[in-house]
Amino acid sequence: MAETPLHAAHDHIIPPRVYVLNLLALLALMAATVAIAEKVQFPAFWIFSGTFLNSAAAMTIACIKAFLVIMFFMHIKWSTNLTKLYAIAGFVWLSLLFITLGDYMTRQYEPAPGWTGKQESALPRVIGAHDHLPNDANEANLRPRQ
Repeated sequence: MAETPLHAAHDHIIPPRVYVLNLLALLALMAATVAIAEKVQFPAFWIFSGTFLNSAAAMTIACIKAFLVIMFFMHIKWSTNLTKLYAIAGFVWLSLLFITLGDYMTRQYEPAPGWTGKQESALPRVIGAHDHLPNDANEANLRPRQ
């Protein structure tokens, strides 16, 4: 039986040296992540705080480690172009989910205009003791903090 290019793409032998070098690179990157988290404090730069830069450096190292695992341990480096496309599409979709979650988590709840005090809302507004209370708190759909 003649080999097709599809079968030839999956018939590869990876020397153990590649896995050992990959393991050493992952261990070195893990040590760099720990060192950045514990010992390095970035100063504020332009509009970025030191904590943001520290987190950005740790995330960059984490992305490099994920790239190494995907390329070598998951054999994407030697896969077909369609498999590579699916791997990239998965990361694009994951980044869109994180962007959506970040947008959702940073929004604050505000009642919609047009709500009256006579109808119940899903999330009643919480007021503090220093806020001015209307004459009838039940009518305005407000409740004091506990």
